Amino acid sequence: MNTYLESFLFLLFALPITLIDIRECRIPDLLSLGGAAVFAALKLLTREQSPVQLSAECLIGFGVFWLMWRFTGGQVGLGDAKYSMLIAVAAGLHGWFAVMLFASLAGIVVAVIMIWGLKLDRRTRIPFAPFLTIGTVLAVLFRDVLGAGLFE
Repeated sequence: MNTYLESFLFLLFALPITLIDIRECRIPDLLSLGGAAVFAALKLLTREQSPVQLSAECLIGFGVFWLMWRFTGGQVGLGDAKYSMLIAVAAGLHGWFAVMLFASLAGIVVAVIMIWGLKLDRRTRIPFAPFLTIGTVLAVLFRDVLGAGLFE
């Protein structure tokens, strides 16, 4: 599938997810699970990936955030887990790891600025979908350097 087409298709899901998460601190399942289903179907129909590899992407993309949700008592939302699964299916596991690196770094920087600079409470809810989207964009921009294979 075409790299530009895949990037455009991903953004059709990512931008509303990001804006809704910023505004409401929630991610609609229709967008995250729907996006994952669209990318999974495309990869299976084009025989770009085996069902086993696709299942691994779903399991890891969702599972890592599910574990965080479980061990933080719900401080990390399951919407982030479903969006992470969409990213893993769309970008592949190598790409997903790069996205997680960039998203985590961006999230830490913003959290430190908000807590120290703006003197906000540490319990202030910060939606993570914007960082996942930023991480995906950065991973795509630096895919040649990372060898991450995003949307290729």
